[in-house]
Amino acid sequence: MRVLIIHQHFNTPKQGGALRSYYIAQGLSEQGFDVEVLTTCSGERVDVVQYEGFKIHYLPIAYANEMPFTRRKWAFLKFILWGIIYALKIPKPDLNYVISTPLTTGIIGMVLKLIKKTPFVFETGDLWPLAPIQLGAIRNNWLKRILFGLERTIYKRARGIVALSPLQKNYIQDIVPNKPIEIIYNMADLSFYNSVQIKENTYKTKPYLITYFGTIGLANELAYMLDLTAHALDKYPDYQFIIAGGGAQLQELKQKAVRMGLHNLTFLGTIPREQVRLLLCESDVSYISYAPYPVLETGCPNKFFDALAMGKLIVVNFKGWIKECIEQEKCGFYTEPTQPANFFEQIMPIFENQALFQSYQTNARALAEAKYSKKHVMEKLADFLKNQ
Repeated sequence: MRVLIIHQHFNTPKQGGALRSYYIAQGLSEQGFDVEVLTTCSGERVDVVQYEGFKIHYLPIAYANEMPFTRRKWAFLKFILWGIIYALKIPKPDLNYVISTPLTTGIIGMVLKLIKKTPFVFETGDLWPLAPIQLGAIRNNWLKRILFGLERTIYKRARGIVALSPLQKNYIQDIVPNKPIEIIYNMADLSFYNSVQIKENTYKTKPYLITYFGTIGLANELAYMLDLTAHALDKYPDYQFIIAGGGAQLQELKQKAVRMGLHNLTFLGTIPREQVRLLLCESDVSYISYAPYPVLETGCPNKFFDALAMGKLIVVNFKGWIKECIEQEKCGFYTEPTQPANFFEQIMPIFENQALFQSYQTNARALAEAKYSKKHVMEKLADFLKNQ
């Protein structure tokens, strides 16, 4: 079966960033699919690369989270137009696998279905346009109506839909009740994220290290972590905090940390994947943060699965399916983001009981192995695509 994966933000492990679409391309290729990828790069020309058994077509369309929203919208529009023209030149696949965000990638799938009669499966990376609307990035009422109409049309025209969480599936089913929808979670890279023996700490300088890694954007509301750090300054001197990553809010966050005098907090910026693994290995807690918007509770962040694979105690400051999951599996807990003391009230009894702390770590890795391994997730996706 020939599949063309269409995703504006495709990354390989060498590039860093979110790797879900890479795992899908790699996994489908291993399952016997003939895979090609259509994506973008920051270069100056079109490039075609053979990579690990599949082909990647790069269109030179720059994009970064730090860009103003108007520039990002222009990048989305360019990918629609150029993506359609370029995809028409690629030999016809049996199926197009179209990944948001942004939602507008679905337009490419619909046009190719109309012109080349190629069916497409649509994956909802995030719920667009609900996410940018709730976060305040889209305020014009006419634009909201247009985007909600586009979302409904894409769902209706798709052969099937892949959701990343149960909450996403429920939302989509309300719009297209009879459409085949499969939940395909993000994947835990069990072979890469595995505890390694550390002779000397690179990052950890105090008894307890709490780490956030990933995008530093409006949706992540990492001011909550600054509040935790400030609360620990005098009361809990054995606690150390690290924020690793880049994004639109990074400079503002760093300036705020300086004003607050947070000498127990370190910003690492964007670091390579190998260093993320080392940082996670040395960390005691993986802290996952979101702003208080209901749509963000439906998400499926890669950092959650990386932390599970590494066997880390996970703390979240948002509700939703991940909160329920870590509480049920006893590998983490929810902390009230506006009450920093709540975090320490819950974490101290765990740190003081080594057997309990170890059980959280063991449960995290066991969950990754049982439910979220690449092999398990990719077999499920391959079966779904074969039946479309």
